[in-house]
Amino acid sequence: GSEMCIETVLQTATQPVLLARGYERSPRISRVLCAVDLEPTSHEVIASALEIALLAEAELELLFVLPDPLNDDPNGLLRSSIKFDEKRTLGRERATIEALFDRAITRVEPPFADKERARALLSTRSIRVGRPSTAILSRAHESDADLIVVGSRSLREVAHHQLGSTAWAITRSCHVHVMVVPLQHEANLLEQPD
Repeated sequence: GSEMCIETVLQTATQPVLLARGYERSPRISRVLCAVDLEPTSHEVIASALEIALLAEAELELLFVLPDPLNDDPNGLLRSSIKFDEKRTLGRERATIEALFDRAITRVEPPFADKERARALLSTRSIRVGRPSTAILSRAHESDADLIVVGSRSLREVAHHQLGSTAWAITRSCHVHVMVVPLQHEANLLEQPD
């Protein structure tokens, strides 16, 4: 059906793919939510989101979701042995996460004329804990985002031509526009985080 067709397009695309929800003659994008995993490819996703935010004169929010290790524990087997303290973990990891945000942003090169505006747009960042797809959708709802921008997959997650589970979950259940940015595989496999 059409879901398989969409998945194939998203898997094989070499350019960002925009899935428009609902027909509007002139859709207004005033809030862009860019979800990143802060792996070395994140700057590619941020660059696409920034380009749209600059063109549409929209607000931009960068979002990182720290996966909750207990999310994938349907029978509650880990709950008794692992104490996951969300606040403490975020407190401990915040500096590292901010440094990863900074690393990704320094690799984004906005057009010279837009440098100041780009800097301002890239300063809005949020960090959540949870299942990435759920946290991204809930933040999009809270912030009234018109567009969610997400990478096609995580480097760790899957082989080369598969769509990541987070990107797929968002494209399937999101009610706003979604842009899926394909990641440049070869460059990333050679590049290790410093």
